[in-house]
Formats: sequence, C-alpha cells, structure tokens
Amino acid sequence: MSVTRLPTAKDVAEEESGSFYLCPESVRRILITMLDLSLLKSPSFLILAISGGLTMMGFYTPFLYVTDRAIKANIDASTAMFLVSVIGIGNTIGRIVCGLASSLPGVNALVVNNIFISVGGLVTMFSGLSLTEGYQFFYAASFGLSISVFASLRSILVVDLLGLEKLTNAFGLLLLFQGVAATVGAPLAGAFMDATGSYDASFYLSGSLILMSAVICYPLNRINMWERRNEKKPIAIERSAS
Repeated sequence: MSVTRLPTAKDVAEEESGSFYLCPESVRRILITMLDLSLLKSPSFLILAISGGLTMMGFYTPFLYVTDRAIKANIDASTAMFLVSVIGIGNTIGRIVCGLASSLPGVNALVVNNIFISVGGLVTMFSGLSLTEGYQFFYAASFGLSISVFASLRSILVVDLLGLEKLTNAFGLLLLFQGVAATVGAPLAGAFMDATGSYDASFYLSGSLILMSAVICYPLNRINMWERRNEKKPIAIERSAS
C-alpha cells in the first residue's frame, strides 16, 4: 500500500508559515493510514495474530537450549553444537518446499501452515523422549523443516485472509504481536527450566504453545468465509434499497 499523496492545503499552509511542528499534518496522516486499528475488529486477523504470538513464544526455546540439553545428556559438545546448524539447514530446505507447495494449484496455504506448525509443536513436545545423539539430530531436522512455514507463508496468509490492500497494515501489526510474544517466550521457558531443573519442561511448554498456535487456526478458513459474508450483507442491503 502506498502512502504517497499530493500535499493538501493544510500541508502547504504549515510549510509556508515557517513554524516548527512536532507532528505535522502529513506525518499524522501517514500514521493514521499505516496504523489501521480497524483490523483489530477482524476475527480472522485476531486469530492470526494470537496464533503468531503463541508460535513466537515457543519459537526460540530449541535454538537456546537444544545444545545445552544434549551436552547435559553426555553427547559430545563438539557434536551437540551442530544441532542448531541442522535446525537452520532444515529451515532453509523447508522454506523452499513450503513455497513450492503453496504455489501449486488447489493447495491452501493455511492448510499447509497448520500441518507444518502442528508437526513442529508435536516434535518439540516429544523431543525429550530419547536424548540419544541420533534422536536429537532427527528432532533438530524435523523442527527446522516444520517451523520454516511460519516465516515463508505468513504474508501469503495475510493476503489470502485479509486481501492485498491490507497487507502492509496487517503485517506490521502481526510483527508487533510477534515481537512482544518473543520477548516473553524465552524468559518464560528459562523460568520453567530453573523451577524444574530440567530442560524438558521448557520444551514441553514451547511445544504446547506452538501446537496451540496451529490448533486455533484449524477453523480459520470457515471463520474468514463467515466474516466475508457478513461484510457483503450491508452492501447488498444498500443496493436493494437504492
């Protein structure tokens, strides 16, 4: 969405006056346009925002603690340090796969998102079943592959659910939700680890949050269809009245 406009009479008057304005009319207009808080009235947007927040609350735990947990389980430190690299490699491959899959005719990006995020939550919850070297590398690859959908399909979901004209505003607000959640998630996982003395508690919590973020999006397609039908009703009533 572009916010470039011709100057208004008020803009010209402010410039010609030569006075200093802390927040000129042009800046206020851009802020009002960019910060479209009417999106907070949209059920589809709110569900997507809450889902993204939950994902981000659990997102960083594997990156922070997977190596330390492996070392604590007597996996060689020089080997354990590659677990984060495997997550990154899986993430890179997953983004390519998700992008290709979502571009195929008839493939619903939301369904792809829900499946991959659900898998990411489940494998994180059960990542402590075995602390062997092989299982931990399997977990790292699975998590990296599945969580890749979160970054690669987020903008596509916004366009599919809210429309291209709302992409800029909606994506900015989503990042705000996700940023706040990310600052809470990692300390919360650390608090669970300190309270229980086990890294597994942090992974249970993070996996549950990630899985929950996918589950609340399961009915999102139907909710979005209901929302669009309700938006069309006033237009239909106005046309029939005229």
